Amino acid sequence: MALYASLHAVGETLVLCSSHISELKLDEPEEAPLLRGLSTSYHQAALLASHLEQPNIVSGMPAAVMQHCQVHGKPAAIYVCFTETMYLDIPSIKSFARLLETSEFEYFSERLKLPKDLDSKLQEIMRNSKTELDNLYL
Repeated sequence: MALYASLHAVGETLVLCSSHISELKLDEPEEAPLLRGLSTSYHQAALLASHLEQPNIVSGMPAAVMQHCQVHGKPAAIYVCFTETMYLDIPSIKSFARLLETSEFEYFSERLKLPKDLDSKLQEIMRNSKTELDNLYL
């Protein structure tokens, strides 16, 4: 419940999540990673990725957060990275890193201070990990 309480304290909610490419239904196959977005009807800014095509859905906690924001009249957007792997990988992270370069994510990018050479830093993180990564918290 702490998550939902914190959603009321912020002006806008941005959700980043990933899913396996096999869960994405497309007319024409595309190469992963693919970034897709959805927003509540209260979100004013244009999405920074293509809209998630029908009949695709978002599930789990990301969907619950979006539904909560819609019901309570909060602006929110979700960006889903569809990847070929079940674990966190460098191309997936780089898909989200492109979002951090936009004005909508300015608040986060100022605090994260991504290195200029993002590729080498990400490779170092992956190489130094003792377990398989499926989450990365910054």
